[in-house]
Order: sequence, then structure tokens, then C-alpha cells
Amino acid sequence: MAQWGAEWMFGDDPEPEELDAQLLVWWMHTRVDTSGLDGDRHVLHLRFADDPRRFWILVEHGTPSVCMADPGFPVDVTISSDVASLYAVWLGRMPLGIAVRSGRVTLEGPTRVTRRLDEVLQLSPVAPFVAAASA
Repeated sequence: MAQWGAEWMFGDDPEPEELDAQLLVWWMHTRVDTSGLDGDRHVLHLRFADDPRRFWILVEHGTPSVCMADPGFPVDVTISSDVASLYAVWLGRMPLGIAVRSGRVTLEGPTRVTRRLDEVLQLSPVAPFVAAASA
């Protein structure tokens, strides 16, 4: 089913009106794995160039939640992007490293965290099918 859905739903780039930053952050928070990072609390701040809202993914003791107001804890990393670019990363169309090198995504934070972000932010479960459908 995922392969069929990827071919029919994700074959082309989404139209601008189909891009929803809040929905993307919600999906992303379900796939955060901070088990490889030190400490029990981690805060990822997401900023979109084309959406004025700000989002935080707060992970406490392995449980992630989405905050639309600053949770008041130190931020481990700030991820800045336009919505379409972060969708492309989430769906596996563009590796995070390429998105960062091209300037479509910027990461601010300690190197010990930013260099592991591709492990922390796991891709959509349908990403392998989307990448195959896009090829």
C-alpha cells in the first residue's frame, strides 16, 4: 500500500497549497530518536522562512511533543528552512546533508548535535517508496 500511495500521492512535488508546516512538524515529531544524544531532555526549534509560526519539538525522557510556544528550555538545535525543502528531506527526496550544503536547510547548534541530526530526525516511513517513485 505504501508503494502504491507513494506513486500516486507523492510522484510529483507538492503544490504550495499542499504544504503545511504544522502538519509536517507533527509528522516529524513522531519520528524523532534522541537515544544517541546525552541527557533526558532535547529541544529542536523549527523555523520556516515562508511560515511565520514557530515550532519546537520537545523530547523529555524519550517522549516527543510539539510545542507552538517556546517551552522555556535551552534549544539543542534550530532548524531553519522553507516548508518545501524540509518536506523534501522528510520524504527522502533530498538527503539532509545535501539540503544543508545547498543552503536550503540551516542548522544552528553544537556540532555534536548537528552532525547527528540525520540520525535524530528519522525520515517518513514511506520515504523509501517516495524516493523510488520519484526516480
